[in-house]
Amino acid sequence: MGKERFLSLLADGDFAMAATFRQEYIDLLKHYYYVGGMPDMETYYWTNERNTSEIDFLLDTGRAIVPLEVKAEVNLQSKSLKAFADKYHPNLSVRSSMSDYKREDWLLNLPLYAIGCISACI
Repeated sequence: MGKERFLSLLADGDFAMAATFRQEYIDLLKHYYYVGGMPDMETYYWTNERNTSEIDFLLDTGRAIVPLEVKAEVNLQSKSLKAFADKYHPNLSVRSSMSDYKREDWLLNLPLYAIGCISACI
């Protein structure tokens, strides 16, 4: 898992690079958690033509495609999710983060701990 390199960065005082590795590790854990915690449905990934926007997961419910953006912290900036929604007009978009449950017209914020219940929400 690269722990030795991470420890070396800390020992050398390279905290900026250590923070980068930490974020990458959090991102990997978050995706592993989501794939394992999701109900049995097909998942896909989306990126735009210029690779400037991406959606972490596209969920195929059998009735609709639901974009899901995963945020590891409380940062709720979801520019890619908004761009996808503006272009493809899904009935619902989902963002999951450390923030509380919140439902808006086009967006559902589902807390990380509730990902296992996503089927009931979409």
